[in-house]
Amino acid sequence: MGPLRKPAALAAALCLAGLAGAATRSACAAAGEPAGGVRWFAGSFEQALAAAREQKKLVLLDAWASWCKYCHVMDSEIWSKDEVGRALAPEVVALRAEVDIVKGTGLELRDRYQVEGLPLVLVIDPADGKALERLEGYRRAPEILEAIDRARVTAGGGRAATAQAAATGDPAELLRVAGQLRRSGEGAGARAAAEQALAADPDCAKDAADDAALFLADLDLAAAQPAAALARLSALAKPCSAASGADEIWDRTVELAGTVDGDGAKGAVLLRRAEAFPDDPNAQRAAAAWLVRSAKDPKRAAPFAARALALAPDDPRAIAAVAEVELAQGEVARARELIERAIRIDPHDTDLRELRLRITMAARP
Repeated sequence: MGPLRKPAALAAALCLAGLAGAATRSACAAAGEPAGGVRWFAGSFEQALAAAREQKKLVLLDAWASWCKYCHVMDSEIWSKDEVGRALAPEVVALRAEVDIVKGTGLELRDRYQVEGLPLVLVIDPADGKALERLEGYRRAPEILEAIDRARVTAGGGRAATAQAAATGDPAELLRVAGQLRRSGEGAGARAAAEQALAADPDCAKDAADDAALFLADLDLAAAQPAAALARLSALAKPCSAASGADEIWDRTVELAGTVDGDGAKGAVLLRRAEAFPDDPNAQRAAAAWLVRSAKDPKRAAPFAARALALAPDDPRAIAAVAEVELAQGEVARARELIERAIRIDPHDTDLRELRLRITMAARP
């Protein structure tokens, strides 16, 4: 943020309170641009961030709505005052943003900074978009200036935390910082920290790449980039097969593959999962189910279902997987025997009862 200025609250609050001495009053007058209250930035939020970076200032964001009573009170009592405009001008690029769910305006800022009540004043570091100070409800000018002073002291804290975590080489610490940055609205910083965590554990040996990949996939999905999330998780599914987050990576890869590329891609992932986890009955059973129901290939499904049952002989779902393969191959009597066995183990499972109904219907002439 460049060198620290003299704290705004020390001098400007005196101007605002009318308590400045002669020397300070002349300083207040010397800062006399702009007049007519706060001069609001005319561009977009991103343009305001760029202008603040160029001018080495912070961004002050005033979130408001036409129905907000105290937004109008702040307009008349705070923002319209010349002395407030003069005090803020050297410190911030001031931007107003209408945030109104009914009108559908400002929704991106609402989501980014979790705007729940108005008025809301945010003091933002333009380097990374992090909200350094959050003032909810009606606030007087000295409070706003004090918040700006605190923000200037802490500006860049997120970047410093990321650099410190990177210096340790600990991906878990980088992920902790990434989570903090995301919660504060600093999406770019969160992504950078998580990418560093991923780079620090490329082969998942530290049981961190799985968490980093899942974190980054969430960011991809929030940015409406499901294909990027799929590519990221697919690349780590096998390397992280022994990690604590392996099941979640595979589950989400299956789901995203179907969403992005269709049912055939989903099936391909299920088959890769069964291959990667030959001793996981759930992986074997899921592959068998897809082959029977979607690929209509019971012959190919049979060994997966049989292995699932061999691994979990008392699991009613594994028994049902074999029953479904037998039904698809026309072995109705064998399918009926198996499904009745499964239902005796779990008589309340609706999926088992639905399969028994299909088998019963198939047995009718």
